[in-house]
Amino acid sequence: MYVDDWITGQDTREEALLISLHAGNIMKEAGMEMRKWISNDTTLMSLWAAKGFNAYPVDISVSLGSNKTKVLDLAWQTLDDCLTLDTKGLLELI
Repeated sequence: MYVDDWITGQDTREEALLISLHAGNIMKEAGMEMRKWISNDTTLMSLWAAKGFNAYPVDISVSLGSNKTKVLDLAWQTLDDCLTLDTKGLLELI
């Protein structure tokens, strides 16, 4: 967990649902709400919606087919399930 972002991965959709329910309950007991749930598994996203999770709004770039969203300011290619770093700013600095 970093500041207010929690990132994890699970081997199965069922494990992901169970851990997300558990994590949500722990945070709720601490008086905090976990929001912006997102997954590269559309079925899991549907299960979360059915359980009342605050699902992350689909980024416009995802709907345009580039299948990426931001995670800790890194681009997450959801279909390929990989993180990429935009080095343009670093190159401009150099």
